[in-house]
Amino acid sequence: MSYFIFERPDKIIETDRATFIKWINDPKLRILLQDDLEDGLFLSTIFLGLDHSHGGPEPILFETAILDPKYHDLHIKRHKDYQTAIKYHYEVLNDWKKYCN
Repeated sequence: MSYFIFERPDKIIETDRATFIKWINDPKLRILLQDDLEDGLFLSTIFLGLDHSHGGPEPILFETAILDPKYHDLHIKRHKDYQTAIKYHYEVLNDWKKYCN
């Protein structure tokens, strides 16, 4: 298993398990964007820290999800890079606003 820490969009560092565990304990370091939607739902884009590519050629390290108040995911999409994750977050947010207005 590969472990990563996020320092900034252009600096993602592969690390050892012990360093990763220390880093991951602060959720503020993982949360990139969060927006409240309605009825207690919220949209969240985070840095996962673990490669979710399941042996693919590039690590998948980011995730955008719509979650309910109990943190059940209603929609989830994973991304390979920061820029794609942020772009997708805003696309979902804008689509949500259009749908709800």
